[in-house]
Parts: sequence; C-alpha cells; structure tokens
Amino acid sequence: MRRTFVKAAVALAATVGLIVGTAGTALANDPDNWSSNRMLCQWSKCVKDSYLTMFWQSILWADNVGGVDVGTIDGQFGPNTHTRTQRWQTRHGLQADGEVGPNTWGKAENNGRWVYAGMQGSNKLYEYRGLARTVRSKILDGGLWLFENPKDKVWYGLNST
Repeated sequence: MRRTFVKAAVALAATVGLIVGTAGTALANDPDNWSSNRMLCQWSKCVKDSYLTMFWQSILWADNVGGVDVGTIDGQFGPNTHTRTQRWQTRHGLQADGEVGPNTWGKAENNGRWVYAGMQGSNKLYEYRGLARTVRSKILDGGLWLFENPKDKVWYGLNST
C-alpha cells in the first residue's frame, strides 16, 4: 500500500511539474530574445489570439506591409495576418510559411529596427522603428514587457494572453 502511494505521489508531482513547466515556457516573451516568443499562426498548433499577435501585427503595420492598417490590429491571427506575414518573410529573405516562429521573431529582433530608446523612470524604453512607423515598448521593473498598441494607444502586457 505504501509503495503504491509513493508511486502515485511521484507521478502526481511529475505531472504537476510538467504542466507548470510547460505553462511557464508557453507564456515566456523575452524582449532580449524574441526567438523564444511563442509561435504565432492561424493553425491549432500555434497561438492565434493574444497580445503577442497584436504586437506582431503592429510590426507588420510599422514595416508598411500592404493590407495592414491600424484597424487590422486586433490580436487575431487570421488569413490577412498570415498573408502579410508571408509578404514580410519574403521581404526579409525567410521561408514564406506565414508562421511567426523562431526564425521570423529572430529576424524581426535583429534587423536593426528594434532599438533601445532610453529610460522612463526605472523602465527601459524600446522602439521597433519600422520602414514607415514606430511601435513603442517598455520593460517595467518587475520584468513585464509592454507595447503601446498604435490602434488605441493602450499599453498591453506581452506575457499575457
């Protein structure tokens, strides 16, 4: 009986650890390593609706990818975002699969447009200086990464869904 209880407790602890570990990884958005951001796409294997999707749509808007205007920044990764992502990927020499995974996030972070813009109190300010517009971001003391949605000028947290 004791052996069965110990096995059950170990199995339960492993399951809880796996769930907690997976949830922590799935929610990680790192302003210093965009390649670790969650994958965005319109399929069930990816995040389809989130603040992170709004941030990606803002990058498409900032880079003046045709068909993206402030009104299309809605946090929903649908056919329009998929097509515009393919256009963005082609423009940057990536495989145009329409999915925002590590390679696409990495290219967006490292294309010279994501820049440190100073401090606001104790918060670090960053900007994505796109081909046509700028998207503002900041990191709060506690590590929360925010971006200012150009549609409504509201700051949204990127480690939230």
